[in-house]
Amino acid sequence: MADINLKSPQSLRIQGYLESVEEASTSKIAYALGISQATVVTTIAELYRCGMIYVSNWDRTLRGAPFKVYKWGEGDDVPVPPRRPKAEPPKPEVLPFPRCDVAASWLNTPIEV
Repeated sequence: MADINLKSPQSLRIQGYLESVEEASTSKIAYALGISQATVVTTIAELYRCGMIYVSNWDRTLRGAPFKVYKWGEGDDVPVPPRRPKAEPPKPEVLPFPRCDVAASWLNTPIEV
């Protein structure tokens, strides 16, 4: 991993933002500061490697994938949450009577009710 200049203007903006908010994810930082996601991720990785930030929480995306939420300062990292169990596929409904198939309406079969 290449060393990043933590004294660059963008790095200082990221550090200042993390100090001012309680906790933030990389996407929240990128959106709030108007910096690219890649720049934020590399800067956060360097700050984490230097021990200036820690993982304070885990959150989930809309699809359920976990992502890290960082906090400024020294602290212990929160462990990765366990994987969610996969949901069982729904069982097909069994009807007590034969279903009238609308797609086969071109057939000359009368429907008796």
